Amino acid sequence: DIVIVGTAMSKLRGENSKDGIKTVQANINVKVVSTLEASLIAAKTEFSTIKHEHALQAELEAFDNASKKLSDFLAPSFHRYREKGVEVPVKKAPEAPPLSMSDM
Repeated sequence: DIVIVGTAMSKLRGENSKDGIKTVQANINVKVVSTLEASLIAAKTEFSTIKHEHALQAELEAFDNASKKLSDFLAPSFHRYREKGVEVPVKKAPEAPPLSMSDM
């Protein structure tokens, strides 16, 4: 009853020409939705920037850091949702229009 959707991307932010150190930023965007309640449980965007002489290693470390921060946020969100349980939606009665002066 929970669906997780999102995107993950990385970008080479720069390279130091003196020592060959590359800077890579990884971004992860996640939305967690309850299909039973049709409601948003959690949403979060995390990023991490890493400097390394190898761009691939920097990218892997950046994604690792961002995903750890994201899981630290999402785990409590899942627990809160599970503790709350599935709530039956309450239907509100439509509000009656105000009475005109002649009807009083």
